[in-house]
Amino acid sequence: MDKIKVLLGIGIISLIIGGFLTFNSKNRSQDNLDIALNATNAEEAAKLISKNNRSEVGQNTIGMALLGFGGGITAVSLIRLLKNKK
Repeated sequence: MDKIKVLLGIGIISLIIGGFLTFNSKNRSQDNLDIALNATNAEEAAKLISKNNRSEVGQNTIGMALLGFGGGITAVSLIRLLKNKK
């Protein structure tokens, strides 16, 4: 019974962190526009925009992975807790 509660806690924490990483990301499109407008040449702008986009992809990937992991662990833990109470 205690293992299930620990897994439930881990699942909820993963959901919170994943949700924060996924839904709290700032708008990178505006940053990309600012980079493009202030760049001195096209090659410099392309490199900076690419770097900006890579950081966004990494953050979203980790956030979505944590959301999936946390959702699965939380669902299984809740089902097992409800089953054990009956």
